[in-house]
Amino acid sequence: MKKLLAITLLATGLMAGCMDPIPAMQNTYSPSQVNMSDTWLQQRVLLTIPKPERVGAGQLKVTVELYNRTGDDISVDYKYFFTDKSGTQIDQGVQTGWEFVRVPAHGRQSFSYTSMSAAAEDFHVDLRGAK
Repeated sequence: MKKLLAITLLATGLMAGCMDPIPAMQNTYSPSQVNMSDTWLQQRVLLTIPKPERVGAGQLKVTVELYNRTGDDISVDYKYFFTDKSGTQIDQGVQTGWEFVRVPAHGRQSFSYTSMSAAAEDFHVDLRGAK
């Protein structure tokens, strides 16, 4: 009787796992932190979920990795800023302009940036096709 119960529970557990929907392919970035202004860029470039880390005297360091889905090199401009706990932009005196990165065909390219102060709690990055 115990074997029958164990087999029934195991089969139920396996079938429950098979019933989950298969997720569609999607870009894995957080829309609240990353903005791609060009539709063509959204269709050609994927990026990994940026993983912020604390460095130095508590500054926030963010690394963004881009993946080029096409057979041609893609040039991308990016700019970023950091926010505090309340969502207010910090390091206001350090306004970043657009910076350039080239992503090779079917390749990956990453870039990193670090806050000036330990008050940074979150970040935002804008991406666009290079001008």
